[in-house]
Amino acid sequence: MEVDPEGNYHVRISVEGKAIKVEVNGVQCLDYALKDGDPDYTGGEGYVAIGMWDSDLTTFENFYVGGSATEGPTQDLRDAIEEVTEKVESLDESDYTADSWKALQDALENAQAVLVDKNATSADMKAAAQAMNDALSGLQKVDEDEGPGGEVTPDPDPEPDEPGGDGNPGGGTTNPPVVPDDPDEPEQPDEPEPPAIEEVYEDIEAGAWYYGAVDWVVEKGYMSGYDDGTNFGPSDDLSRAQMVTVLYRIVGEPDANPEDVTKFPDCDPDAFYAEALAWAVSEGIFSGMEDGTFDPAGGLTREQAATVLYRLANAMGADTSARADLSDYPDAESVSSFASDAMSWAVATGVLSGRNPEPGTFVLDSTDVCSRAELAALLQRLLEE
Repeated sequence: MEVDPEGNYHVRISVEGKAIKVEVNGVQCLDYALKDGDPDYTGGEGYVAIGMWDSDLTTFENFYVGGSATEGPTQDLRDAIEEVTEKVESLDESDYTADSWKALQDALENAQAVLVDKNATSADMKAAAQAMNDALSGLQKVDEDEGPGGEVTPDPDPEPDEPGGDGNPGGGTTNPPVVPDDPDEPEQPDEPEPPAIEEVYEDIEAGAWYYGAVDWVVEKGYMSGYDDGTNFGPSDDLSRAQMVTVLYRIVGEPDANPEDVTKFPDCDPDAFYAEALAWAVSEGIFSGMEDGTFDPAGGLTREQAATVLYRLANAMGADTSARADLSDYPDAESVSSFASDAMSWAVATGVLSGRNPEPGTFVLDSTDVCSRAELAALLQRLLEE
């Protein structure tokens, strides 16, 4: 009797009534009438053994009696088919793509064919079970509200109209009123694009070196134009009061007591900058002049701007360890001692760059007053991510 390519005999032992039949590789070898009490017989009908002996007839895989099976490819496949079939029956075919559903059906049919194939090997059974489980896990759902082809799927069982609706005493059907999705929140129109910055402020020139920076700080709400609403003043000197107000906006305008500014004899607690100055002094961002005043209307120099931005960066937890060699600038010696560290940091990080009074020459101009456009550029370099 021949063995299969893996060296196994395929054995099938079945009970029909009281008769036990044994087939090996499809050839009937035994037809015996069982009696109650015979060894390994539990009564009833069905398979009592099915599996494979190896070529030495020493090992029988997947043997089971009276429905009590040991581990083996045949019973594994049978169990897998039952499990997958049960799961498939609980699924709705319309929820899945046609291709993935067909793949599952094909795998299930193949597994069933392998199970009854007398020449199927152990490897065939394991592969069939694996393919079936892979197809089950590979089911792909269609998009919500879409059918397998990507189109909206109509309701297969629409609710019938209610008979005898209002205005229909004859018992006919009426269609229910159409209710908007959310009557409390009407659809909002798209917000118009904000006007270009040069359309807001007459003194802003499109294409100017500061254009992008001014546009950025205005969009962020850090800086704004003058009260007349038509001018930004890009070339105007930056005042100390303006600078402290800008910094206050950057940190979200935390609570501060404007009365605290009365420590400076030239500051009014009712001034527009009072809360901002009170906050900045309490945080060590700003300090007064040597004579005890604050000089709110006075111009803020470039080195003073670098200093307060350096203090702000530290207060915000930024890394301020970078340093640059200022000696590359011909006017480096003009930098005040209090501002040396901050200027070195600002140059190293690119927050501050030198002015270019003539081709090939860059200077720090540390004691010159900073312009409003220059501050816009400093802020964008420091804060833009």
